Amino acid sequence: MKFLENPFYILGAGTKDNREELVRLAETKEGDPGLYQDALAFLLDPEKRLAAEMSWFPGVSPDKIAQIVAIAEGKNAGDVYHCFFNEIAKINYLLVILPQVAERVRTGAVLDELIVTIEEIDEYYAALSGEHALKIINVDRESAGFSPVENDERIAAVLYYMRQRIVRGIGKVLTEMPPFALDGVMRSLRERFGQKGPIIRDLTAAYGNSPPEQTRTVPVTPGAPSYVNVAPQKNGRSQDNAGAIIAAAIVGVFGIGIIYVMFVVFSVVFGMYAEDWEQGSTANTSAYESWHYDSAQDVPLSGYYWNFSGEPLLAPLDVAAPDGDFYYYVLLVDPVMEHEVGGVFLWPGETEEVDVPLGEYEIYYYCGTEWFGVDTLFGPSTVIEGMGGVMSFYDDGEYYMGNSLELPCPFLTI
Repeated sequence: MKFLENPFYILGAGTKDNREELVRLAETKEGDPGLYQDALAFLLDPEKRLAAEMSWFPGVSPDKIAQIVAIAEGKNAGDVYHCFFNEIAKINYLLVILPQVAERVRTGAVLDELIVTIEEIDEYYAALSGEHALKIINVDRESAGFSPVENDERIAAVLYYMRQRIVRGIGKVLTEMPPFALDGVMRSLRERFGQKGPIIRDLTAAYGNSPPEQTRTVPVTPGAPSYVNVAPQKNGRSQDNAGAIIAAAIVGVFGIGIIYVMFVVFSVVFGMYAEDWEQGSTANTSAYESWHYDSAQDVPLSGYYWNFSGEPLLAPLDVAAPDGDFYYYVLLVDPVMEHEVGGVFLWPGETEEVDVPLGEYEIYYYCGTEWFGVDTLFGPSTVIEGMGGVMSFYDDGEYYMGNSLELPCPFLTI
């Protein structure tokens, strides 16, 4: 749950506010009444409000929350003394100030502050057991008159979602850092790998042995060929290279001459055997046709799901494919770890419901007319499109919340 979408933020409320105060805040807010009524309904439901509580500041006084909100809104409110916050509040506060810490690095400050902030978040999350989180939440619930949280499985699911949110938030800040700072932070985190908690381990695993890239690439299906355009290095080129350049030019001219001679010979031979060529010989079958007939497979059933992550399938995903001649393969990708989570196959015109793991994912879809397996998908004619944005699948305390997806009709010719 994003900070500015939290129902507590929308209403300007705290976790200790009772039902009457929440209603008063919703009724006195100016603007879209539907927005405030939705936030009110969310917080009045003891089961649903857990996700909002875990993303807010339980146990923190209203004046300090006001300071934190001002920071999140980009106002110069100064740092908040958070030494006596509980772990949930500390983590959420540090995530709020993390972009400002990174900005200080950009303007010349040392990296230590940013590294220490990430280490603090990691330390506080490692110390946040399910039992401890329940105690933090239920203290404020008792003050507000709401029923306590008692389900350990529910708090475990929300803690998992919180972990994903933390890693995603830190990763976003890191990828916006200048290269010198980015390299320093990642090098420091890699040195601490295995000695710290799950957040640093996730960050290190997400970015491997190198810093996060400044630009993202579209992920490919496992086993599919990856094509990369490589630009030649420009630095280090000087007049000392003149001999090599001249030699390369001579070789190039000579090579062009050979190609021209081969073209003439081929044209003559082709003209002599044009009739045989037109009749078609199995020996002249193209490489594509040979590959095509050897690799084509029966299409899977519509709604078949590949679970690459191995995580429990809990949240629903409804996918509708347009009518036409194309089959579809929908891929879920973890935007932080850049791992493929799962994929679902759809026939044209079909609507399928599948269950997927909890988390936030980027959605890509592929389409084509014939199926060649999960590694190659629809063969050389495979078309890939991104849906844009990120879809969230989470436990709101009562239900596993999912999404519906209607695939657009592709404008392509195969």
